[in-house]
Amino acid sequence: MAAKAKTKWEFIKINEDETVGYCRVIYVDASYSSELKEKIKNGSETCDNCLRVDFNLYFEGENKDLEIKGNKKYRFKEVKGKYLDLFPAWQNIFRPDVNFEKTVSDYDSQELIQRTIGIMYKLKKQGDNWTLANYSNISKPTL
Repeated sequence: MAAKAKTKWEFIKINEDETVGYCRVIYVDASYSSELKEKIKNGSETCDNCLRVDFNLYFEGENKDLEIKGNKKYRFKEVKGKYLDLFPAWQNIFRPDVNFEKTVSDYDSQELIQRTIGIMYKLKKQGDNWTLANYSNISKPTL
C-alpha cells in the first residue's frame, strides 16, 4: 500500500496484540522531521496523518484445548488515507480495470465483489478520507 501511494511514506513501527488478534503497520510522511518521527515511534506524539494499515491476526490450526498454538497469519482488514494514496494500490492490486478520475464517483469502480468465493473489497469515501477495506467472508480468516 505504502509503496504505491502518491505520498512518500516511511515505515515507522508495528503495533501487534496477539490476544485480541490485531496488527497495525504505521507509516509516516517521509518529509517529517527526524524528531517528529521519533516522537511518533515512541508514542509521545499522535499522528493523524499517518498511513495505518490494519490486519486481523489469527493462528491457523490453533486448538486451545490441545494447547496447539498454530501458525501466525495476517489478514488485511483496512487502510485509511487520501484518495491519491489509496487509488494506486486499488488499481494495481485489486481493480486494474478502473479509471483514476471515474472511480472517485463511480460506485461500481469502488467495489471488487465475487460472491461465489466470498470476496468483497471496497474503496469508499468517509468524510474527508478514503478507506480501502476487506469485507470478505469475515468468518473465514483464510481468504
